[in-house]
Amino acid sequence: MNTDGFYTIEEFKLENNKLDVLVALNKSHWVFDVHFPNNPIFPGAMNIQVLQELLSKVFDKKYVVGKILNTRFYIPIIPTKNNVVRYDIEFEKKEYELSVQCSVCSDSKNDAEKETFAKISALFIPA
Repeated sequence: MNTDGFYTIEEFKLENNKLDVLVALNKSHWVFDVHFPNNPIFPGAMNIQVLQELLSKVFDKKYVVGKILNTRFYIPIIPTKNNVVRYDIEFEKKEYELSVQCSVCSDSKNDAEKETFAKISALFIPA
């Protein structure tokens, strides 16, 4: 899927095996016109697509999903309400793959106010 203009990276921090990325969603992107008209919701599959693109950008190597181990969607991301989301990523770089645990959350500095939208556990392989 072409995600051009779907999001912008506001900030990212790479430290050891952790990656913290703040993403601003473009709430006027065409995806939200079709998913769903007058009730836009961030498509669940797009979480995985954005995660794949973030990994590819950070490691300067094209990665694709090798295997999704577990995915849970807890709360819908409504771009008019939550147009900034945080991808908290832990990874283990292996010889032929990246093993990734990711939480997609609201951008709250206060843990008590932080909402978890999704959790993704997957293996990514070089394309």
